[in-house]
Amino acid sequence: MEEKRKIPFPQANDFNKIIKIIQIAEEKNLSDNSYLLTYLEIGSERQIDYYLSACEFLGLIDKRLFTPLCLEIKGLNYSMFINKICKIIVSSPVFGEVFFTEYLNGLKLSNKEISQFISDVYSIDNIEVCNRRASTVRNWLDWIYENKTENLVL
Repeated sequence: MEEKRKIPFPQANDFNKIIKIIQIAEEKNLSDNSYLLTYLEIGSERQIDYYLSACEFLGLIDKRLFTPLCLEIKGLNYSMFINKICKIIVSSPVFGEVFFTEYLNGLKLSNKEISQFISDVYSIDNIEVCNRRASTVRNWLDWIYENKTENLVL
């Protein structure tokens, strides 16, 4: 039996690029780095790996193929699309803890506090790594706040 591959905590700050990946019309383009460099407007293949890995973390792609979850999301209307993406984000460890801590307490956690969540949940001792990942958490949650629809149901 093949052991499930461990997907690293994402380092992909621009959530709109993840949305663009979901919206790729032809799945074969997920394997075309030249296409992705231009389409995502990024400067390196390393950044492509960060964004594809983030999509894997969210369960949207696997081995550069859309998952059934992603295919389901692609077929939703805009409001339901946003709703489903937000649910996926906040169901992820750390993202959900930070989101609900902020929501329930009416405050915004600092990067240092988010870094501590990451360190605790993922047993990462390197605080610089946690700080970089904290910026991803903050940016993704800010994306949720900016794209909130009246019908958002978490």
